Amino acid sequence: MVAGSNPVAPAKYFDPKQKEKGRSMTDKLANVTLDGARQNPFIRTRDFIRDVISELKKVVWPTQRQLINYTIIVLVFVVIVALIIAALDFGFTQITLRIFGN
Repeated sequence: MVAGSNPVAPAKYFDPKQKEKGRSMTDKLANVTLDGARQNPFIRTRDFIRDVISELKKVVWPTQRQLINYTIIVLVFVVIVALIIAALDFGFTQITLRIFGN
């Protein structure tokens, strides 16, 4: 048995024939090919833009009504937190003034 494997989901073995799947995550992030050479920066930029576009196509964008509701919720929450912080600040200021005087 391979370390980390279990009978329900056996460990995946490295297959050097599969180029993309055979690369480690570190190599993918560093844009290093299997032979250890770094890719052309223009190719990396093109691939990055292509990946960004493909990911943006997967995004489920909110409707205008949802966007308005979410914005109102965030603003109300920010106001409530700001009031709590202001009240704590005022309270600690009063305590400090009473302890140390004017």
